[in-house]
Amino acid sequence: EKAIRDYVFEDDDQKKGISLKLEDDFYAKIPKEAFSYVLSNIIRNAYKHGKAKEIKIWLENHKIHIRDNGQGISPKHLDSIFDLYYTTGETQSTGRGLAFCKQIVESCYGEISVNTESEGEDTYTEFIIHLPSVSSSEIDELNLRDSENEGLSKGKDLKARQMAKSMLKD
Repeated sequence: EKAIRDYVFEDDDQKKGISLKLEDDFYAKIPKEAFSYVLSNIIRNAYKHGKAKEIKIWLENHKIHIRDNGQGISPKHLDSIFDLYYTTGETQSTGRGLAFCKQIVESCYGEISVNTESEGEDTYTEFIIHLPSVSSSEIDELNLRDSENEGLSKGKDLKARQMAKSMLKD
């Protein structure tokens, strides 16, 4: 809950239209800056590409749900939205954001998926981030051990860092 409150509400503009329901709190190991990027990218996309007016964020069963009331994602784009450099061409976009979000979540042994409705009156897009459970005692131990490098040290985490560096060069 603290991570979401800290990083979703970075500034006053982001506060408008965002509601949080964080009753089902859980611990997960994900680097702070990376988690901030994932949340802010999904929220920015909802406003920029989806024309959302409201975003709801809630926790449930070790999942973070981020749902907007925007125009939804067309079924023809749904299978490709997490592909690097994929863009619909409808707005200015590099096609890197959601691919990087997916890489970050997977580097923390999580999964990200999307549900959407793009036709009718009740259009929406909902991203679901499922992160593996970590106990509070494991978090305390990890914080002590990884405080200097924010948890980005080896294995799949290294792939996320390398991808970030290559994307920043382009």
